[in-house]
Order: sequence, then structure tokens, then C-alpha cells
Amino acid sequence: MNFNEELNNLVKANVASIYIQSFEWQRFQAKIRKIAQNQKKILFYFNNVDKLRELDFENKEFILVEEKETIADIFESIEEKAIYVFEEMHEDFTMGDKGDILRYKFALREFKKKKSTLILFSSILEIPKELEKELMIVDMPLPELSDFEKLFKKLAKEFNIPSSIDIGILKSLLGLTIEEATNAISKAIAQKGKLSKDEIGILISQKEQIIKKSGHLEYFHPKDSMDSIGGLDNLKAWLKTRYKAFSQNAKKYKLKSPKGIMLLGIPGTGKSLSAKAVSNSWNMPLLRLDFGKVFGGIVGESESNIRETIKIAESLSPCVLWIDEIEKGLSGLNGGGDSGTSARVFGTFLTWMQEKESEVFVLATANDISALPKELLRKGRFDEIFFVDLPTLEERKEILKIHLANVEQDESILNIEKLSELSKGFSGAELEEVVNEALFNIFDIESQNEPVLKTKDLVDVMESFYPLYKTLNIQELEKMRKVAKARYKPASKYEPESLVLTDKTPKFKQEQYDNTFEEDE
Repeated sequence: MNFNEELNNLVKANVASIYIQSFEWQRFQAKIRKIAQNQKKILFYFNNVDKLRELDFENKEFILVEEKETIADIFESIEEKAIYVFEEMHEDFTMGDKGDILRYKFALREFKKKKSTLILFSSILEIPKELEKELMIVDMPLPELSDFEKLFKKLAKEFNIPSSIDIGILKSLLGLTIEEATNAISKAIAQKGKLSKDEIGILISQKEQIIKKSGHLEYFHPKDSMDSIGGLDNLKAWLKTRYKAFSQNAKKYKLKSPKGIMLLGIPGTGKSLSAKAVSNSWNMPLLRLDFGKVFGGIVGESESNIRETIKIAESLSPCVLWIDEIEKGLSGLNGGGDSGTSARVFGTFLTWMQEKESEVFVLATANDISALPKELLRKGRFDEIFFVDLPTLEERKEILKIHLANVEQDESILNIEKLSELSKGFSGAELEEVVNEALFNIFDIESQNEPVLKTKDLVDVMESFYPLYKTLNIQELEKMRKVAKARYKPASKYEPESLVLTDKTPKFKQEQYDNTFEEDE
């Protein structure tokens, strides 16, 4: 059931109270006016600035209702078969006293008797405990393509430009509110005097800034492709197969879109790179969600933030939602010192993961599985959970070749075999750093000749390099691999290499690397 139908049915059913959290006041007003007119109900608006006003449907204007200055005044005499819209009154529930909340609670009984409906429309979701059972929460989705088409025609008339518009322009606005889209379109027209495919870049740039303002999502333009990833053949094959589910033929045969994957593994092994490569290869927007920033200081703000984040992601579908190091964002679940906020936010996210039908592909990465709640790891949340191990000999060859090509070095004059053997236990990120460090060592700012890497240059860096694996407890690493092999799918098609640690360098406390991948029994 869509928003229009749900709201219409609730008003028709004389539901006493509805809570709608949204910034979309223009669209909401248009919808509720139509519902009130069709159901022959009186429509009132109230806020602390304009006070109580009644809508005159015939003349399409608001009429101030005298002697109704406060909510208490309004509740004293509620009209029959009426709709009351209270705008941005959430502070009554956070700043007001218990008497204010109880006033609402008892007034709702009168609304029910009079077959009237109170709609609380606010940009922030705040529901006191006393009203939890009284209020119906209705989610208002972000604008669709048809909404943006209406908006553009209106603005085209104002700016005196042609009203025909390309579908690509409308799609570039998905994820914005009507107000934000108005500003983005107006700016583009003001800059260029028109709005065509050439101005899509301006609109997307505006959209990125608006999405970033939320503080929870970041819009990426990755340049990495699947060819940027060395090894991880099982993961790449899985992604190639699942991409077919986004095609029109797949929809024809009722093939479900993939929900997402989780990549577990040692830091620096290509998990984040994979997220960027998926987005680029699938030609989908990449949104990075910082779970830690979802949590706000105001009561109820965190829950509101995660719902708004999900709305934006769904409005941009098909897209990739990347959650990097998800265990850090969910660290509050174990502490229990936030009055259950972390649990509620996590519960909202889990429910969405389980039931979502939108084409939002979630790609979560984690370094420490012991910090993840077990509910997140069960089948049904993600389509697959992959374990990303340290690269094997063959994979290190691929990775070295990729990084050498990125800095325009000729790998044919290097002994790749020797370098791959010498770098046993190095992660992909560490191999990239080896190449960069070797380049710095041979670069001469005064020389006119381009620096050319030799095998010895890379060997010298590798021999002085202290890779992460040397901080590992090898016995625990092997145990971790056994757990991962039994429970998760390996990202690599190769068997992991055994590591022997002969290094006696003392370790810091934080480097006493426990089995971060074994779950508590």
C-alpha cells in the first residue's frame, strides 16, 4: 500500500491520531487537502507561529480561527468530522511537562468520539511513552520521478525555458526533497540558462552536498573496477552472477534482487576496495554509511536518523550502500548505557535488511567478528558472508602487477616471482605501500629521467617492512581460518598459506592480536 492510500484509509477509518515524520510539507499539504475534500471533512492547520487556521476549499485560502491561540483552546472544543494538522509540535513532547502530554492523551479520546483525526506532522520523530499506543506512525517516502516532473514544469514556466525534460535529469534528483530539488534546479538554470543533459553534473554535485549535510551518508565516485582487485576470484564470480538479477529479464522471471554481502577479514585485504569496485562495475551510485554518526544526542534523533538514511538509500536505488567496519558503529550494543538507543537503531536496520524490496545492495565490512551481534550474521540478512584472508602467492603476483601498472612501471623487467615469494604474509594494502615507498626512494627531483623501478628497489623495501601479520598470534590465526572455513565462504579460490612467525620483536598490548573472528560460544 502506498502512502496516499494508507493516509486516506486511516482518515476514512477515523483513526484518532497519526504521526508523520517528513520535511516534505508541500507534498503533504497537497495530499491531505485532497483527502479532506474527497471525504468532506473540515481541515485545520496549527503551529506556534500562525496559530489555528481553517482551509477555505472554495477560495483556496486560510482563515484564522479567533480565540484559538493555544492547544488547550483547540482541545476544549474539537469539531466533528475534521482533520487537525499540527506542524512541528514535537517540542511539546521533549520540552513540555507531563501535563502537556496528558492533555494530548485525553484529547485523543474526544477526537475518536467526534470522528476527527489529529495529524502530527514534524521533521523529527518524538513520541512520549504515554502516547506510544495512541499514535499511528506513517512513513512518507521521498519524491518520485513524477513529483520531480511536476516541479520542473512549474519552474520551467517561471524561468521561461522549454518544459520538456530528459529522464536522466529527473533520475539525478532522486534522494532529494522537493525544496532541495527546487534549489538545485534553480541554481542550474541560473548558471546555464537552461536545463539539459549537460547540466546533470551540476544537479548531482548539489545532491552530493545535500546528502553530505545529513552527516550519515557520503556520496562516492569510485574509479576502481573489478580489474583493480587482485585475487578474490570466488567473490568476483559471485558478484558477476548476482549482477544479472538487476536486469529486466530477471524481473520477468521473478528473480529477487540481491540483498547484500558482508566481507570479514584482516585489515588491508581489499574489503573496502571491493565496495568501490562493485559500485563502478555495476554502474550504481555508492553511498557510504557511517553508523557511528547515526547516533544523535537528542532523544529519538538516532531512530529518526536511521529511518531518514534508509529513505535516501531507497530513493537512489539501484545503489550500493557501503558500511565500512560495521562493528565500530554498533559498539554501543554491548555497553547498554544509552537507554536502548543502539538496540532500537540496530533493530530498525535489521528489519529493513530482512524485508527490503528496494534494489539497495548492502556491502558491509568488518575486521572483528567478535564485536558483531549474532542476529546480523544469520542467513537472510545477507545473501552471503565472505572471509577475506591474506593474499596467496598467485594473488600477490596479481596485486603487484596492478599496483605497478597504476604507477606506470614495467613489470616485465621485474622478478615478480621473487617479489611475490618474499612478500608472503603481506596484505594488498601493504604491497601497494611497498611500491609507493620504493618509488619515493629512487625519485630524484632534479633528474629529467623518469624513475624506473628495479627488483632490488622493491626487495630493499620489503626486507625493512614490518607487515601486520607479524603482530598476529599464528595459532589463533589458524584457528580463525578453521572457523571461517566452516561458517563462511572464502573470497579466494586458493587455499590460504601457512605462516611461520620467527620474529621476536616485542609487541604493544593492542598488537596482541586475539582471534577476532571466532564468535563466543
